[in-house]
Amino acid sequence: MKPIFKGLCAALAFATSIQATDIAEKQSPKPLTLYTPEQIKADIDDWMLWLHRTHPQLTYTIQDIDAFYAEVQAIKDSVDAPLTQAELWQKLTPVNAAFSDGHLLVGYKSNKSYLQEKLADGAKLFPFDILITDQNELVVKSLAGGEATEHRGAKITSINGVSSSLVVAEILKRQHGDTAGHRRTLAEKRWGFLYLATFGSSDRFDLSVDDGGEVREISLAGHGDLERSAYSTKTFADDFSCSIKGDNTAYVKIDQFYWDSPEEYMAFMDGCFTQFRSENAENLIVDIRENGGGDDMFWMAGVMKYVAKVPYRHGSSYKVRILEKYRDPGETIGDVVEGEIGRMRQPETEVANSFDGNFYLLVGPYSYSSSILFANAVKDHEIGKIVGVPTDGKRGQTGGTQRYIFPNTGLKAVSPRFILQPPAGGDSYAPVAVEIPLDTAGLDADKALDAFIQSIEAE
Repeated sequence: MKPIFKGLCAALAFATSIQATDIAEKQSPKPLTLYTPEQIKADIDDWMLWLHRTHPQLTYTIQDIDAFYAEVQAIKDSVDAPLTQAELWQKLTPVNAAFSDGHLLVGYKSNKSYLQEKLADGAKLFPFDILITDQNELVVKSLAGGEATEHRGAKITSINGVSSSLVVAEILKRQHGDTAGHRRTLAEKRWGFLYLATFGSSDRFDLSVDDGGEVREISLAGHGDLERSAYSTKTFADDFSCSIKGDNTAYVKIDQFYWDSPEEYMAFMDGCFTQFRSENAENLIVDIRENGGGDDMFWMAGVMKYVAKVPYRHGSSYKVRILEKYRDPGETIGDVVEGEIGRMRQPETEVANSFDGNFYLLVGPYSYSSSILFANAVKDHEIGKIVGVPTDGKRGQTGGTQRYIFPNTGLKAVSPRFILQPPAGGDSYAPVAVEIPLDTAGLDADKALDAFIQSIEAE
């Protein structure tokens, strides 16, 4: 079979000698730009220089720095012929797993733009949204985009004749993230993109599925709809909503701590809390299970304003690289500065629509970055109770992400410039633990949430 990417067979080698291109059906891609070994090696060298001038301490997350340097050198040494951008992506992205940080990665300049280009050329995406278990098993969640399917809950054991365990392993080694669990969680969200970028396109997907012990063979067409992927266009209502659930439980869903118009978001949140007060809500659940982060201002002014009754801070000790565009008077560009956040944010006491009842913050494996800082503040200052499933990201977060575009090949690198420890200190590598465990991250998440609401209203 003809691979969609030139040289893909050489870039991917499974332990069983099964090549990723065995999964993809024959494609006829348009000619792609080739980059010389000299251009590629110059890009890698410049990226490494930028990384060391940006990151405050690579060993905070890279467990074996010598192995990392050896891996990068081995990649450089392996480049002895011109490569396309896609082939270079194949070679470089395995370093992402070694970074052990959701804010540190190398990849395409824009995954969305990559998908738009490939779909315009006729590429097809995987037909299901999936979950990846702790054992790296693939489980059907829905059709791509969320539509219900009779195969929900079935395990996918092979894709186009290749074991799913091999497919998952090849994809996970390219996915960045704090931990193995975090990489699984992010890969679930981006499965359509990752499968296409790693293995190429198939018009149809022949799958073996195990549905409660009954093994079946099914064949589904791939889809070409960007709006059924993780890179769909989101409306305000997609990311933010509030309502009264049960008899007296206020519920707010916040899927990101960012919006192009902060004023619209703040007005919406103020309206939610006005509604909650007028309806005498006794419990409040703020749901950030699908919130991968954003700007801290959105939870400080959008939630804490209404619920915090004690002073709080979003971190304790910090380590930061001084960059020119962020330099304060007296600071030297390039220095790494360490310190303590001494300033506490005071609760706002003159808020007419503040919430005075029981506050529960619902987290999950995908809650990350600014969401973890929010959860840290709530937990460490006892502002509310953390419920749900522990985060896959660590409590001690990196942040202040910077972006670098490779001058020749156009790939992108991302690096944080600071490290922030939790407000109360402690194990910075631990997840945000929950005080009330709820199975709100699996296939029965809605039922678990409904049962929790019934239980707190019965107290």
